[in-house]
Amino acid sequence: MFLKSIRWLLGYTSFKLYGGCSEKFINLTRKNKINIWNLKTEIGCLTGEVIACEYNQLKNLAKYSGSVICIKYQKGLPFNIVKYKNRWGILAGVFLFLFILFMFSTYIWSIKVFGNETIPEEEILSVFEELGVSSGSLKNKIDFPIIEQIAMTKLDKISWLSVNLSGSCVNILIKEKLTKPEFTINDNEPCNIISAKDGQIIRFETYQGEPAIQVGDTVTKGQLLISGVCENQDLESHFVNADAKVLAKTTNKITKEIPINCTEEKNTGKVIEKNRIKFFGIELPSINFWSSINDSFEPEFSCKTLNFLGKDIPIKIYKEIWREKVFNSRKLTPDEAINQARDLAINDEKSNLKNTKILSESVEISEEKENYKISFTFSCIENISKKEKIFFE
Repeated sequence: MFLKSIRWLLGYTSFKLYGGCSEKFINLTRKNKINIWNLKTEIGCLTGEVIACEYNQLKNLAKYSGSVICIKYQKGLPFNIVKYKNRWGILAGVFLFLFILFMFSTYIWSIKVFGNETIPEEEILSVFEELGVSSGSLKNKIDFPIIEQIAMTKLDKISWLSVNLSGSCVNILIKEKLTKPEFTINDNEPCNIISAKDGQIIRFETYQGEPAIQVGDTVTKGQLLISGVCENQDLESHFVNADAKVLAKTTNKITKEIPINCTEEKNTGKVIEKNRIKFFGIELPSINFWSSINDSFEPEFSCKTLNFLGKDIPIKIYKEIWREKVFNSRKLTPDEAINQARDLAINDEKSNLKNTKILSESVEISEEKENYKISFTFSCIENISKKEKIFFE
């Protein structure tokens, strides 16, 4: 294949040899180091192929052997150029194609991220886009070592980062920081069960350990409930990993503030769509740029990267959908404010009311300037057991 390509680039001539002594002709070509291939005998002649620039030497050797040589056909790049020398459009098209191919190779076509597990890829790509690294950016205008250092300061969850350029593709390799594990007590470590908050014991189930409470007892936060120190029949003490479920009646007080005036939004049904194209870093204007948009419209954005033969190309189509909304302001009623505050209180992670059984609630509401101040007192039944490790001196 390589040899055929070389012959095509140099051009080659197929010839016919008549009469004379063909053996003498072949010996003369070898003596003069002329390479001939595809030698065949046909009716009354000998055919073969030779590099075009060596054909004139064959004519002299044919005379010495008493033969007559003529051209059968000529092929290759030099003859194609001569054939199309008056067709400047084809030649210009070839040079234009090569120029465009060269220009496109100076741009970044695609960006890939490797090594991210918890950090979204969109977050990483947005940081690099702010730093000038995106599809359609010129490669020679980017200082990758400096970009790596700046990106490390912006992405605080990354411990290591490397940016590699492979052709027109940028590969971002990252390693995320290891999160500090929460302190946990192993099942074999001695521990006590203490109270997580104040309450009155309703019921408890001891799986391991020595109870220090009775049903009906009132306990305070941090008080010992189940001891991890046990005695056997010989009154010898040993340590265990205390385990129990302690249900108690607790009181949870939560205060929330809700604005008196609320703003309600409503869609009018008017929608404006705009499309933008970003071609090799150059953003073309929206097709319907004449549509007027004011503050009453809220946008929805989407982006699509064009794909060719399974690979991304630096052409992005941005779609914007703007929906008109009207906003009406009104005063919340006390009942509406209480319902909003109740939802906030129950869903508050600090209160942990989702995992409790609420027996009753009392509400106090008051107006303070621009807010309702709402105080809840929840009477609940919940598991107040909390493990505490036993430390030895």
